[in-house]
Amino acid sequence: KLSEPRFQVELKEKLLNTLIDEHLLISEARKSNIIPTDEEVASAIRDDKGGYTEETFQKQLALRHGSADTYQEIVRRRLIITQFVERTIARAIAITDNEASEYYKV
Repeated sequence: KLSEPRFQVELKEKLLNTLIDEHLLISEARKSNIIPTDEEVASAIRDDKGGYTEETFQKQLALRHGSADTYQEIVRRRLIITQFVERTIARAIAITDNEASEYYKV
């Protein structure tokens, strides 16, 4: 149950671990000079907006994030992490065609 103390402790631990991981990834990304451009942030926000009208999107921003500036910073942080993972971690994991074929054999 959500109200059980054990659940609340586990939830707090997971949240703390997520925040620590995010901070570490962003710190490493900044050391690697990974900084999303304003256009990349704007593009990601347009993608997030999807089919919402501007009015509905702004209402959701206010409800979930308080302000457009806060949301923009969240998107910027998300892009920093995504770009860092794509440029460093994902490149370090090389899977050959042969390995992929072997994995998907039935």
